[in-house]
Amino acid sequence: MKFKTGIVFFLLFAYSNTFSQAITDFLIPKELSENANAIVKESKEKLEIINSKKMVYQVSKKIIVLNEKGDEAAASYIYYNNERNIKTLEVKVYNMMGNEIKKIKKSDFKDVASQDGFSLQQDGRIKYADYTATTYPYLLHFTYSYETSDTAFLPRWTPFDDYLVSVENASMEVIYDSSVGFRKSEKNFEGYTIQKVETSNSIKYTLSNLQAQKREPYGLSPDEYFPKVFFALNHFYLKGYEGNASTWKELGEWFYEKLYKSQTELSPETVTKIKQLTANAVTDEEKARIVYQYVQDKTRYVSIQLGIGGWQPMLAKDVDRLGYGDCKALTNYTYSLLKAVGVTSYHTVIQNDIYKYDFDEDFPIIQGNHMILCIPAKDNIWVECTSQKNALGYIGRSNEDRKVLIVTPEGGQIVTTKKYLTKDNQQITKAKGKLDISGTLQVNMNRSFQGSQIDFRTHLESKTPREQEEYYRKVWDYYNSLKIKSYTTQRNQDKSTWEEKFDLEIEKYASVLGNRYLIPLNVFSRDVSIPDKTRNRKQPLKILRGYVDSDEIEIEIPDGFTIEALPEPVLIQNKFGSYEAKVTMKNNIMQYSRKIQINEGDYSKEDYLLYRDFMTEINKFDNSKASLIIK
Repeated sequence: MKFKTGIVFFLLFAYSNTFSQAITDFLIPKELSENANAIVKESKEKLEIINSKKMVYQVSKKIIVLNEKGDEAAASYIYYNNERNIKTLEVKVYNMMGNEIKKIKKSDFKDVASQDGFSLQQDGRIKYADYTATTYPYLLHFTYSYETSDTAFLPRWTPFDDYLVSVENASMEVIYDSSVGFRKSEKNFEGYTIQKVETSNSIKYTLSNLQAQKREPYGLSPDEYFPKVFFALNHFYLKGYEGNASTWKELGEWFYEKLYKSQTELSPETVTKIKQLTANAVTDEEKARIVYQYVQDKTRYVSIQLGIGGWQPMLAKDVDRLGYGDCKALTNYTYSLLKAVGVTSYHTVIQNDIYKYDFDEDFPIIQGNHMILCIPAKDNIWVECTSQKNALGYIGRSNEDRKVLIVTPEGGQIVTTKKYLTKDNQQITKAKGKLDISGTLQVNMNRSFQGSQIDFRTHLESKTPREQEEYYRKVWDYYNSLKIKSYTTQRNQDKSTWEEKFDLEIEKYASVLGNRYLIPLNVFSRDVSIPDKTRNRKQPLKILRGYVDSDEIEIEIPDGFTIEALPEPVLIQNKFGSYEAKVTMKNNIMQYSRKIQINEGDYSKEDYLLYRDFMTEINKFDNSKASLIIK
């Protein structure tokens, strides 16, 4: 039997004595298939920086996909634009017998606009290989190369793409002209065996035989855990603009002078109008609130990535005329309006993500995927200009508590955005209900979300009433017969909260056993999950955000009931937080109160089991019941 060169050594060296075992465990070494959906068989990357206006990048990747979940690791696509010229592009697919089953040439790649779902116009495009696997495992060999005049963004080396992917061999070689001020920043190398060979004008990294890592509950994001290397130039070129970035101050100066300063012009009519609107405002914050409301009422978010539009905002007067813009355009428009009424603000470049992502104070580099606005004050006011609903100063979980770049006329500065403290992130529930003799509960509930917890509901603003109701049924899916008689759910801009009101009927809320009624005490917050068990945990315990949930519930009980048993008051306190619950009965009113606080923090991996025990206890007490007897 004849095998292709790329496949044969799976079988020759597999830890197996039979062909059938080789089909199952064809990767070398065998342990790399453990926990893996895909294996990076070989990844070779080479970056050659000719000068500050030219670089060439070559990639060859062989990826073994073991199952359907591993298909994503073998996704084959390349971004290009007017400045990025694709030289070579090809995909070959092999089955485990070594036979080529698919070949996709450059001309066969699908070619689509680089759309994000909001864009009106973009000049960037994506070529991607359209391959759907029919059998597993298979090996995909993806090769490409391109040449570009843009050197502001150098490819980074990330040998691990994600959890559940093994790496047999991965390398990255960079050859550079020493006059361009080449720099590198190595992250998360601890615990990994990475070879590095460096000369006066080149560097090469190699990593071999690393097993797939499982995502651990309350663990680290891939960005925090997997090794990576950033590369940058002190002297770069971006779509016709030369720049310098040896310091954040210098990079900020370039942003301001080349990209922002020329884009702030407004029409005289708009300047006059905004001055009139703010004429009676006394403080900068009062003026900012008026300007922010004006922007929210007048504009909507639409992404535009045309030319240097990925980094330079539209003209403020064009946003004013058209009524739309992307994050940069709307931020710049707000900046320009504030400037017109004498309020200082700064464009702010940020990495918007649910995980907290810090810009490295010691490694200036063009990065980030979003822009917000900073109004300097004792406590800086941060403004999310793409939202038509946010209250001034609310920036949400995806922007809070991270190091970002603010751009001033004097240059760039790294600062930290607003942090929502544990005490700020509240869910407050108050309810009154009436139980009837059949066990059905009629209940009215008010709930308020504050701080970062608002983000758990804001997606409902774009939903239909039917979709909203379906969402709430999933929230309370522990009820089989929940009837939502009426409700309101909406943002309260004045208070910077999210408010809910419900009129509900819950059939068989109480379990009726003869003349005994078992009544659950926690009506609305039985959603505390128990973290999964983990064996041989490798990562520390990371609680990304703290929060406080409190409930006050009153349930009116029909006449004729006597107490058989009420749960004892509960108080648990430890470094992870606290839990308190108690129930009392006065006349025919059962009063239940509950408060849980979880503290944000980084804890040792050994703490994980203690935290799991803590959450297990909370879950148990959240399911406590009162026992009443009817005469």
